[in-house]
Amino acid sequence: MLSFIFAAVSGRIVPKDRGLFFSHQSLQQDCNCDWITTPGACNTPDGTYCWSYCCKGPVPTPSPGPVPPPGDYKPMDLTQEYYEFELTAGRNLTKSMANGFSRQGGMRYHSTKKVDLLGGGLRFTADISRVNNLVNANLYIVIPGTLMGGSHFYCDNSDGFVKKGNACIELDIFESNGHSLSATTMHTKVGTGDGCDTWGCRQITYLNGDIDGNRPIDVEVNVSNDGDIVVLFRQGGKTVTAFQNAGGWDGAAKAAVVDGMRNHGAVVVSSMWTGWVPPNTSGTGDLNGSHYTVSNLMYSGRDKGNTF
Repeated sequence: MLSFIFAAVSGRIVPKDRGLFFSHQSLQQDCNCDWITTPGACNTPDGTYCWSYCCKGPVPTPSPGPVPPPGDYKPMDLTQEYYEFELTAGRNLTKSMANGFSRQGGMRYHSTKKVDLLGGGLRFTADISRVNNLVNANLYIVIPGTLMGGSHFYCDNSDGFVKKGNACIELDIFESNGHSLSATTMHTKVGTGDGCDTWGCRQITYLNGDIDGNRPIDVEVNVSNDGDIVVLFRQGGKTVTAFQNAGGWDGAAKAAVVDGMRNHGAVVVSSMWTGWVPPNTSGTGDLNGSHYTVSNLMYSGRDKGNTF
């Protein structure tokens, strides 16, 4: 079983390598339905295109996607990454998903394209109401090709990726501890204890006031042309600023975002895992019993090519 390794630094427990939990392969192929001959194979829907296709028959042509809000916002399609044991066990492989997902248990999705979000941003709805304590449901942005090279479609700025020489800019739009709080953290350089580095510059939002973690949350991410990032949570007519002008979020950090977006393009990632949660707690929550939904994920920006 894969596990997290932690290091205590200045009173903070730092997760070494979140990426160890996942296969870094992008799986794009037609559905192979041979697996449904196994008794009980169709008993538990897993939310994928291929489960619906194989267990329920061909899926009708989908209706048109959601109408973009005012401006040039467009749906951002996601594809799921699979655990290695699912691959070797012959589990169904999925095509690209729509611009969201609703899943139970551990998973990770990434956008099918890289994008430059300067002058635009992201909008989506996150429902973490059924995410259990000590389980981390999240959505973040990585920029492959930056910092230490950060290869292909996945890299981040965790300690583990730094040690492997594969770190890249990581912009955590939110990481939750169950549905009680959320951290928004920016990592634009390698290092520890110096601004928006591997430890990151962070702001915490407690989800027990104007924003309630027991209800869906509309998230808005605004990325200005100079690289500044503002993250807003909206619910029931109320708005809370989740990230703006954090300590360490300086001109150099914003310039790194500009360079990364323009020259490399960003990948949007969303996952749910357990082992570390904000503010800074190690421990294992009930991941298999947690359910996480991201819906209506939209972006405004320029396409920079596919991630597969």
